[in-house]
Amino acid sequence: MFVGSSLGLGPWDIFGAMISVYFWAFAGIRSVTKAIGLVVASTVAYFAAMILGMFSGMALSSAMGFQLNTESAELGAGMVAPLLVAGTAGAFLIIVAVLRLYSEDTWRGVLSKAFQYSWVGGVFALLGWGLGPSLGEAIWSALDSVGLSDLGREMLTHDATALNGFSLHIVWQVGMAVALGVMLSEIRLVPTPPAVRATPARKFDFGNAVLFGVMALVLIWFGIRWVPDEYRDMRWHRTYAKHVAETPSFENLPPIETSPAEAMLILTPFADYLPDEVHAGAGQYTAAVPVQYGSYTIRYSLAGAPKAGPNVGAHVDVQVQEWPNADWAAWILAENGFSPSLQSGMEESIHFGNRIVGVQITQRARQFWGSGGRFGWRSNNHIVVIEAYSVNPDEFLRKYLEKYPSSL
Repeated sequence: MFVGSSLGLGPWDIFGAMISVYFWAFAGIRSVTKAIGLVVASTVAYFAAMILGMFSGMALSSAMGFQLNTESAELGAGMVAPLLVAGTAGAFLIIVAVLRLYSEDTWRGVLSKAFQYSWVGGVFALLGWGLGPSLGEAIWSALDSVGLSDLGREMLTHDATALNGFSLHIVWQVGMAVALGVMLSEIRLVPTPPAVRATPARKFDFGNAVLFGVMALVLIWFGIRWVPDEYRDMRWHRTYAKHVAETPSFENLPPIETSPAEAMLILTPFADYLPDEVHAGAGQYTAAVPVQYGSYTIRYSLAGAPKAGPNVGAHVDVQVQEWPNADWAAWILAENGFSPSLQSGMEESIHFGNRIVGVQITQRARQFWGSGGRFGWRSNNHIVVIEAYSVNPDEFLRKYLEKYPSSL
């Protein structure tokens, strides 16, 4: 699992590869085609189980009146059906692939044994998820102690379900490996020709060819649909873990005193857009990040325009934040999405000689922002965010960049 993540692979690939290695090294079945077929089947089984658990399991939970909470690390009633469905489905597909590729059983025998043993996969899934706070925590601690974990303690504070994922993969894969060993001890494997005589002519098996072809087509479909997103997600987690690890110090931070709004904001009109809804105050960022900061907001809108609702009309919202020091301002700016490496759809650009971060102007972005956009930058220990809804932002950017030159 963890080797796979370092190579850009997933635990499903590694599981199939390790089972193939067993047959190659200990059972003497040295077939590249079968090994590749099992890796492909393992990958297909993972995605199929995940989708079935997501949709069928969620539907069953809803039908039974249970509420599904995927953000909780506890094994609640709403998680039972999705885990049972996903674990059983994955086990069924893995057993079918292993028996069809490495045993002499007919399709009837293969399916019979798959139905007989696959229920244990659901049990392993439930057990694995439930052991997240104990086994998952132990696995994470061991990996983190040797620098092999991309997840910092701060990230786990926000979302502890990653620990459940660790224990779920370990328990399910180890459990299924044991179950496969017990099952294979009762059946005949495909014969291995002695090395001293020529390899006999292979007989074409239409059933195996269809199975392999279906698995290959499904894998290609999932690869096109899922692999790019999985790769981007993996890169994001690594980047965000690095970002969390670089959280500035909480010690000896100077107090934040609220300044007059006119000292922090521009209270004069921008052509026909008049300043309105001016607010100034101080507060704490979050309970997990207990840093005080000053916040100053203002809206520029047309005279007589509605204050809220779907017909609020064209307007510009500006927020200026004051942080204890420049390090905290830089960290919070990235935390709020003004970082191309942490937030897709954002890009750096030069405006009036200053580097700022803003939303990429795509067709979808244009439908939301119109001629405007969302922009942000840091000026020493200040953060400036400008959100222009259907308004050309240039004049607002120019004036605020004069007041707060970018430090990016």
